[in-house]
Amino acid sequence: MIEFRLGNPDDLERFLPLIQAYYRYDNHEYDEAKVRRALNGLLHDARSGLAWLIEDQDEAVGYAVVCFGYSLEFGGRDAFIDELYLDEQHRGQGIGARMIEHMAQVCRDQGVQALHLEVMPGNNEVIRLYARAGFVNRGSSLMSRYLTAQ
Repeated sequence: MIEFRLGNPDDLERFLPLIQAYYRYDNHEYDEAKVRRALNGLLHDARSGLAWLIEDQDEAVGYAVVCFGYSLEFGGRDAFIDELYLDEQHRGQGIGARMIEHMAQVCRDQGVQALHLEVMPGNNEVIRLYARAGFVNRGSSLMSRYLTAQ
């Protein structure tokens, strides 16, 4: 029985191994201290965003994070699916699609006008999942600039 459970500060340690697995899967550098600090802030302040554990009979098998912002272009409050991960054994069963719809409904309930995400080029399986969920490539490129030392 798959359940999406909103995370709270007591869940920090349950998230970390899943985040590390996702970063390894998606080829991101994993800095535990940085992730721990950012996740702890998020779990303590729902105004910034929300994090869910995806559980299969109380076992954490994935997680999802949505962060809130604001955009004139999109007519007000917007949100970004920052991370979505499922362990390999639970992929291909529609769980990711259900999690996306769950996040979309939570965002609608919170007055969010548009939901965004980033996907690595060439990750065609995930690109198809997001396209089926209604996401479109707008032809823009996400560019980032760190404002603090990394």
